[in-house]
Amino acid sequence: LLGGNRSGKSTGGGVQFIMDISRRYPSWYPEELRVTKPLKGRIITVDYPRGLQENIEPVLKKYLPDCDIAKVKRNPQGFAVNYFLKNGSSFDILTHNQERSSYEGWKGDRVWFDEPCKRFIFIATKRGLVDNKGKCWFTMTLLDEPWINRELVKKSKLDSQIGVFQMSMYDNPYLERDAIDEYAKFLTGEEREARLYGKCNMAVSFVYPEFDPDIHVINLQEKDIPKSWKRYGAMDYGLSSPFSVVWAAVTPEQEVILYKEYYIANKTVAQHVPAILILNGEDNIIRWIADPSIWSKIDDGPSIGE
Repeated sequence: LLGGNRSGKSTGGGVQFIMDISRRYPSWYPEELRVTKPLKGRIITVDYPRGLQENIEPVLKKYLPDCDIAKVKRNPQGFAVNYFLKNGSSFDILTHNQERSSYEGWKGDRVWFDEPCKRFIFIATKRGLVDNKGKCWFTMTLLDEPWINRELVKKSKLDSQIGVFQMSMYDNPYLERDAIDEYAKFLTGEEREARLYGKCNMAVSFVYPEFDPDIHVINLQEKDIPKSWKRYGAMDYGLSSPFSVVWAAVTPEQEVILYKEYYIANKTVAQHVPAILILNGEDNIIRWIADPSIWSKIDDGPSIGE
């Protein structure tokens, strides 16, 4: 479900999830589409402070009756992440910041992705739906994660199992049109397509709008890169946000090829370093590039760089 900002997409996706999990349907809902057994579900959102509290919880509180809930478990940070219903159904809530292992090994029936996620999250989750022929859906303004456009949106024209629906900010009857028009004045043409109308315009998601995966992504194995090519490394540190590293090789024609990456969140620097060294292997990096702020002291302790 592709939608502009404030178009109601999260409400739509959330209501569908709640109907299936609770087995409460309006009278007009087709009988053949109704669930008749307990389900195991999962909601995947951006993060707990913003994605869960601002987007997911308001939908759950409004449309999932308290009388249906048997138990709710909270994580150490106090966020409600596991729901158990009296009808035997259950679901948990994960975020994009969690480790890959959090997504492996799960098996269930329904998944609601609220906003675009990394491809590995989708693949691991999709695997978990195979046993029960489960269903999943996205509710999103597609501003990033171009793989979704490439592998899902474009393929929907050829694959009957993929449905793409689009909704505009102007479709939300609870928003005043003049307020939307005022917001629209500050958007570029590309931004208007995605943020107002929910159109899949991936140019707005890139630092370099001219980036095209069909042109700029090549089939080249790391082992095939000549040792004579100069190699560089660049990093952007993060603690709760991802700590990211890319490795680049420069061809004799001065073309830069990014051939390896590290992208992990919620780990300490002491945990990142061994993993990065292992991934680096025997690569002869002639220069590392990073934000100078890595040398800033933290509470009189060592800096990130140290």
